[in-house]
Amino acid sequence: MLIVYFLVKHITSPVTALHKASDSIAKGDFKIRVNIYRHDELGDLANGFNLMAESLEAAEKWKQRIIADSAHELRTPVSLIQGHLEMMLEGVYPMDREGIQTIFDETLLLTSLISELQELSSTEAGNTSLEMEKISLEDLIKSVINNFKAKMDEKNINLDINVEEGLLKVLADRQKLYQVLLNIISNSLKFTPVDGLVTISTWLDKTIGSFFLSIEDSGPGIDPEERTKIFDRFYRIDKHRNRDAGGSGLGLAISSEIISRHGGTIEAVDPIIGKGTRILITLPV
Repeated sequence: MLIVYFLVKHITSPVTALHKASDSIAKGDFKIRVNIYRHDELGDLANGFNLMAESLEAAEKWKQRIIADSAHELRTPVSLIQGHLEMMLEGVYPMDREGIQTIFDETLLLTSLISELQELSSTEAGNTSLEMEKISLEDLIKSVINNFKAKMDEKNINLDINVEEGLLKVLADRQKLYQVLLNIISNSLKFTPVDGLVTISTWLDKTIGSFFLSIEDSGPGIDPEERTKIFDRFYRIDKHRNRDAGGSGLGLAISSEIISRHGGTIEAVDPIIGKGTRILITLPV
């Protein structure tokens, strides 16, 4: 009877611990973990439970962070709209075309931010399908560049495009990859000084079966410790920049998710031509 008692306790104790931990998870305590160190099925179950709890805790932190960040970003245009309207109602600001135009511009920024948030949410959740087709990186790059000819002429920015000869077509979603290039090249041109240089290079490494796309500018560059952070939601290198100067902080986060869904990678790496910023994208063949 004594042996049976200890055998039963040996089996039921971890089950009881798992039951209590699952109750805590159900009540929203995602920090709970079970300390069961066994090399059997119950040990595997405990490890699986802890991994599940870690995933739930990470998801909860992500939800809280995205809500807080979104609220912070939405507060600025809403506060400006409210402030202008209050001043107009009190007679401080004239209710003229200029004042209404200011409010209208803020509503456009608000609409754009909401759209970017919806797009990021859909992309991260995998709700958007990819229309995969074979596309030419060279043609896609030239198509994107056409959007910025006026800006490049205004700042007298030189553009150097180096495409490896005989480069095969990449299998990707044309519209999504177009959006990624639009975001990155737009950032490069924004921070490239007058008479600066933007270099775009593509090549194929057959040994690892990957396409490489490099976009480098001659701007002020990014500190090495901040290079991984620029793909985080709402991250701005200069915390004092507003949306007009620094953007929404969502463009690179969306680009990172798109490239990830293509099975590739995107990162900021050491520049080659100077101290500027260099973004390197890899895509599988």
